Amino acid sequence: MPKEEFQNLALRRNLFYPAAEIYSSAPAGFWDFGPDGATIRRKVVDFWRKELVQKERFLEIYG
Repeated sequence: MPKEEFQNLALRRNLFYPAAEIYSSAPAGFWDFGPDGATIRRKVVDFWRKELVQKERFLEIYG
């Protein structure tokens, strides 16, 4: 799937959107998660913690 097609799909489904959307004349290149995108991100991080940090006894470093 081409990048533009993926971005259009994600925007339509409210997964993420440009962070400076209200400033259309100066896009910053940053993205914010929409409600569904934040849920997907949380589930991926929770899975990562469960599989690597807890099972493999890796050390999680925040920062």
